[in-house]
Amino acid sequence: MKAPVFLLIIVAATCFSSCSKDPLDRASGTFTDSRDSHVYKTIKIGDQTWMAENLAYLPFVTPITTSSRTEPCIYVYGYQGDEWAEAKNVESFNTYGALYNIQAALTLCPPGWHLPSMDEWREMADYLVANGYNYDGTDSLYKIAKALASTSYWEISDVEGSPGFEPEKNNSSGLSLEPGGYMASAGAFKKMGTVGYWWTSTCSDDWYYGIQRVTNTSTTIGFGTEGYTGGGWSVRCVKDR
Repeated sequence: MKAPVFLLIIVAATCFSSCSKDPLDRASGTFTDSRDSHVYKTIKIGDQTWMAENLAYLPFVTPITTSSRTEPCIYVYGYQGDEWAEAKNVESFNTYGALYNIQAALTLCPPGWHLPSMDEWREMADYLVANGYNYDGTDSLYKIAKALASTSYWEISDVEGSPGFEPEKNNSSGLSLEPGGYMASAGAFKKMGTVGYWWTSTCSDDWYYGIQRVTNTSTTIGFGTEGYTGGGWSVRCVKDR
């Protein structure tokens, strides 16, 4: 009877090794922005290195009464003024970083980093799906919202596999996407705690660029979404290769 038991152990160990999430090509680290000495957490996923927190570079702050599609604008969720020192101390800024219009997003990643394209987001998502990060263990669709989302700040949801469902089990990828909301073109801040949006460098036209979306109630991530270029959305930078 010993041989069958030994064989069973080998089979079980092999299955565990092949079915578990791939730990290779993932390494956490830090990066210091030379412009303001801000230290960012980073995560390597496949061949890409991503910021593991939202961009928080704030050389100035734009009041919500001002918007532009052609000039850089930076907003802080919930802050309506234009005083840089005040904006830096707002709780939402220290939690979620700043919200940028497209002109700011395209130009304000640190040297050696850039605003990722939709294809670069998809490359990261494909890697995670192929290596077992879908919440249900499948290898189709992009059911990785839970794997991408941070363990904090998401409103609770009863949708299994969503960031709001048992959020303490989120973030197996290490990317820590957070629900920082956005600033609408009309000057209103919306959806903090339920949605995170991130600019991509993929242009639809002069008025819209692609954005990536994660919500507290969805198991999948939002490819194909577009953001108005004058609105304020979060930014994640990816390292140049």
